[in-house]
Amino acid sequence: MLITKASSSEALLQIAETIKDQYTNKKIDEITLSIHNENNGNYEKELPYEPISKGKIIVTYDSESFGSTNIILNE
Repeated sequence: MLITKASSSEALLQIAETIKDQYTNKKIDEITLSIHNENNGNYEKELPYEPISKGKIIVTYDSESFGSTNIILNE
C-alpha cells in the first residue's frame, strides 16, 4: 500500500518511475501497489480507518526491457 498526498497522474507517474528505477535488475517480475488517501485518523465503531483507494501503480519487468509502469486510477 502506498499512502500519498499526490493528487495528479503526473505526480503518481513520477513515483512509479522512481520505483521502477530502484528495482531494475533485482530479479522482480512485478510490483503492484494500491494508492490510498492519507489516513485522517477517523474511526468507525471498532473498525480501523481504511484510507479511500485512489487506484494502483503497477511496475512490470521482463527480460526485454528495463521495466514499464501502469497507473490505474479509480473513477
